[in-house]
Amino acid sequence: HPCLWYRVWLYEDFLDIEKKIIGDNVFKLIFNYLKYSIIEYERRTGNKFNGERDLQNFVYSLIRTLFSSIEFEDPTEKLAEKSNRLDFVIKDHNILIEVKYIRDREHAKKVGDELSADYTKYQLSPYGKNIINYIYDPDKHITNQILFKKQLDKMLPKAHNYIQWVAKIFS
Repeated sequence: HPCLWYRVWLYEDFLDIEKKIIGDNVFKLIFNYLKYSIIEYERRTGNKFNGERDLQNFVYSLIRTLFSSIEFEDPTEKLAEKSNRLDFVIKDHNILIEVKYIRDREHAKKVGDELSADYTKYQLSPYGKNIINYIYDPDKHITNQILFKKQLDKMLPKAHNYIQWVAKIFS
């Protein structure tokens, strides 16, 4: 009808918008500044993140506002009798996102191996063109973050790896 003043949004319209914000490095922006959102959320609400599930829920909520097709804990296909669960997948754009919350020193030592084991399977996924790993270390259990990131980038050369910790200023 020629008098319609509104526009019906089509699926393709959303895909075009999503492609544009991906091209504008939205994930770099999100994951480089995510710790500040977490700190602000905890400060305002008084709720502290108690582990990976809390962090995943927060990240999912944030990314869901930008990508309508994000799926939470999507299983990978079986390889050698074993399948994994992707934390998040945005199938329309071939993006896989893995989120890790470092709980203690032992986990800090294992997280590289965990990501490395998943990386091979994720690359074989039809949606594994872009792999993003976000590691949040609120208590600084990773002793040398810069070296850890260098090593992770070497182990997972096609992944985008983000590692953040929180400096405790006040006790």
